[in-house]
Amino acid sequence: MSIYKIFTENEIKLHTLEIEIYRHSIHDPYLNYDLDLLLQYPGFFHNIKNLKLFINDNSFPLYQSLLLSKDYNCSNTLSSIILYQVNLKSIINLDKAFEQLNVLECVHIINCFLNNSFIQQIINLAKPFKLKSLFISGRSQIDELPFQLLLQKYGEYLENFGFGYGCNLTIKRELLKLIMKYCKNIKFFESCEHENQIIYLVFGLIENINQNLNHLSIDVCETLYLDNRVINNNIERSSIILRNLGQSLPLNLEYLSLILN
Repeated sequence: MSIYKIFTENEIKLHTLEIEIYRHSIHDPYLNYDLDLLLQYPGFFHNIKNLKLFINDNSFPLYQSLLLSKDYNCSNTLSSIILYQVNLKSIINLDKAFEQLNVLECVHIINCFLNNSFIQQIINLAKPFKLKSLFISGRSQIDELPFQLLLQKYGEYLENFGFGYGCNLTIKRELLKLIMKYCKNIKFFESCEHENQIIYLVFGLIENINQNLNHLSIDVCETLYLDNRVINNNIERSSIILRNLGQSLPLNLEYLSLILN
């Protein structure tokens, strides 16, 4: 007997559901069978409060089944959504998905693949989109204006923010300035920097959010090609950090991670 059937027939209340699917597993027939079986038991989802999706694929439709269909209705229970490394570039109907979630308290977007279309859908939502975490992947394709509108509307909710490797440096400069302007409640900040100018902007951001910041992680080492030029640049960036960071650190900082050379 399927575990989904057992849960449903015994009215077991499942509060947290995590689904992780890696790219190499997408075409696994056993995985497809299991997911099809899962969706045959809509009662399995009715009491979910916390949903975490790690789906490294463009076409995976599970989010639509869970959030758009009335059969899988968790509109009055789902309070937390974590999207991790999900390709959000092709997602549509976001308004229909989120408008029916009545008790949603927080959304965490972590290293997902974003574009302007997805951000615009968030901006267009009528209900508050309580974006608590935003960690931007280097594969994201976003412009300054949509991001500015996003932070103008929802920046007060943002508590965790960071950049991954590979982010466009020009966009990164502008986004850091926007974070400084619109987001005063950042508690967790993470940055991977390969440019001196960005490092100084990071110092400015730390000073700007000094009262709330309690977790800081900075990686300034470029390790892809370790020739003499790269090594010297790493040393220079590390020296800038060591000379200047102490002046900016908040007194209530609880965690500090520095990857230097």
